[in-house]
Amino acid sequence: MQNEKQALFNKRVVNDIKRRSSIGSLFYIPLFLAIVFSDNFYKRHTANCFRFGILIFSASVLRISYYSLFSKFVCEYNRFLDKIFFFISILFIGLAWGLCFAWVMVQPGESMAKMLVIICTIGVCAGGALAYIPSIPLSIAYNLAMLAPASISLLVLHINHPLVPTLLIVFSFYMFFIAFEGNGEYLQAFKNEQLLIDQSEELTVLARIDGLTGLYNRRYFDECMNREFKKASRLGVPLTVIIGDIDNFKILNDRHGHLAGDKFLKFTANLFRSVFRRDTDTVARFGGEEFIVLLSDTNSEDAFDLAEELRQRMSQMQIVFNGETLSATLSIGIACWHPDTQESRDSLISRADNALYQAKRLGRNQTVFSPPGSSPAPQSQ
Repeated sequence: MQNEKQALFNKRVVNDIKRRSSIGSLFYIPLFLAIVFSDNFYKRHTANCFRFGILIFSASVLRISYYSLFSKFVCEYNRFLDKIFFFISILFIGLAWGLCFAWVMVQPGESMAKMLVIICTIGVCAGGALAYIPSIPLSIAYNLAMLAPASISLLVLHINHPLVPTLLIVFSFYMFFIAFEGNGEYLQAFKNEQLLIDQSEELTVLARIDGLTGLYNRRYFDECMNREFKKASRLGVPLTVIIGDIDNFKILNDRHGHLAGDKFLKFTANLFRSVFRRDTDTVARFGGEEFIVLLSDTNSEDAFDLAEELRQRMSQMQIVFNGETLSATLSIGIACWHPDTQESRDSLISRADNALYQAKRLGRNQTVFSPPGSSPAPQSQ
């Protein structure tokens, strides 16, 4: 369960980053053009402007094309590989901009271009810190790629006032702080969301379960019946309903008390579970001391054999309550639906119920099968 939640979280992180940052890839190229065209900067540095323009353009196209064209296919093949490629595309464009930022800052003069590139870089870094908050390593690596080349170049070359690289370093630490704070809030929001989902799932399960026996309740059985009836009609496979009722349960309940009756119902429920144990078998408490089973794609012979196993094991079952030994038998009715009949789901349940009552009239501890399209006929072993 923990591994599933971690996988879900990792998937959520990548998807959120894609959603948060997809639009940002479109801004690098116009921002670069605004910088190099200011004050005719490109005329004085034509070759390098062209080189860095190609670099930023290529990085932007790579990221946009991967996100819009290839990410889906890579994700279907391997989610971890998709995450690596996507993060690399982000860091590549961050580093491309960071190198361009460093190059502009080391140029002599060019105050207009430097002012613009600083403003643009601060804005892009702040946007990236927020967009990549779901992943602390990515957020930090992106800001380092953007700011480290310029900070290191200015410090090493002693260009401009030392306050500039110092401020860039301070700004980097501020972005780290924003990333950590935002990531904490993101994690808490995810945990709260998962808690609500888990609670909702628990409530959904509780709404399906009978509180005493732990089996499905009648409401959920009706939902399964509707679904499986449609599925059987579509696939052309048989559908079988088995109803079992504890014989003389009222006498047992009155003689030994409700606590003893409740314990016997629980043991009976466990017996049903042990016999009908396929994932596709639906076992429910139908009401009182009645239990109902829905078997999909099961023919009448196999259903009858299972019902007889249940009946025989029930007749041998004994439980001890307050020093007294309790036992009871089970009467069972079976009805099977076939695709070539026009019978409704309610009629199928009614036939199984009628077969159950015939088993009672035959002396209890009987299994009665009701063939499709005919009145119930007793068959027992």
